[in-house]
Amino acid sequence: MNHEFLNFMGVLVTITLASSANLFVSLHRLEANFGKDSLKETRKDVKDASFFLIYLLLISLVVVVAKPLMPATDFATCAVNSFAIGCILMAAFALFDITDAAFEIAPLLGKNHNNNDQ
Repeated sequence: MNHEFLNFMGVLVTITLASSANLFVSLHRLEANFGKDSLKETRKDVKDASFFLIYLLLISLVVVVAKPLMPATDFATCAVNSFAIGCILMAAFALFDITDAAFEIAPLLGKNHNNNDQ
């Protein structure tokens, strides 16, 4: 594990944050058009997942910087690499949450768009 792990996490977080911001704005727009605050919990979940990804990126930075400072034992190498794999898995779960929210609201955006055209 080296700088390429950090590059991977940086790209993953950057692309996901752009999508999350778009999703967050779309959720807010839907609420404004329907005049309800019914998607407040979904917006909170998207926001939480986005911040979680930022925290994972910061943790990844710490792991990459700390790895050379660790003793050169099999246990230390295994522990750091396992921690990095855990970061990737947690990021995948956050991505799943955000993607699931996007697919859930996509039909609502379509219905809302059609209602505005009439």
